[in-house]
Amino acid sequence: STATIYTDEIVDVPSNAKYMAVSGISMQVLASYISGYRLKKWTGLKWVCIGDSLTEHNSRTTTNYHDYIAKEMGITVVNMGKSGSGYKRVGGSGDNFYQRALTIPTDADVVTIFGSGNDSIYMSNDLGTATDTGTDTIGGCVNTCIDNIYSRIPAVQLGIVAPTPWDSSNPADTTSGWSNYVELLRQICRNRSIPFLDLFHESNLRPWDSSFLQYAYSKDGGSGVHPDETGHKLIAGRFRTFVDSLLGITDKEES
Repeated sequence: STATIYTDEIVDVPSNAKYMAVSGISMQVLASYISGYRLKKWTGLKWVCIGDSLTEHNSRTTTNYHDYIAKEMGITVVNMGKSGSGYKRVGGSGDNFYQRALTIPTDADVVTIFGSGNDSIYMSNDLGTATDTGTDTIGGCVNTCIDNIYSRIPAVQLGIVAPTPWDSSNPADTTSGWSNYVELLRQICRNRSIPFLDLFHESNLRPWDSSFLQYAYSKDGGSGVHPDETGHKLIAGRFRTFVDSLLGITDKEES
């Protein structure tokens, strides 16, 4: 038989559609491959973002990492970022991470905890160990935060993300409090079988580079802490891949 080829056909696809059934063909055609149309494959899912000022909406950027991802993928974001906060440190505008974890929506599909360099005030004396409990050390606060999330949603897809470097915390210094802090997060994740994204060493952000500072930290007043929309776009791709792995959704499963 001779195949019929259609071009420039216009089809209205509902925002929550996954497939298009084509009459006369015994298969389902994935809508994302029709006329270059790409479905937002996370539509209907909910992502809770616990974090600090890099997650919170504020004047340092017009678009955060999760905004880029929500626009591309269609996921609903619950923004639980609060400036100045950390696993242990209470920010000026809200609670620390382990307290905030007790209020996450129980219908969340995925939760990420991103940060926090704000805990640097405790890194020298109160870092603790990966097996600490309680809230006297950073290690204990991280474990308490995880416990509180699991108490709300026992089977949630949880991922932990190390903070991006600051101007004062170059990853090249492997003996710094920051390096020890990131290693603590990594070890806790290993101990508890939690996926870990290391944006301290692998963010592509270089706030100690004066020319890069002007390029990707333009709204930060020269402090080298808060990336602007350009900086957030750099880390958004890594976040997207990380969240995709947490959700376990692949194009093959959709087809």
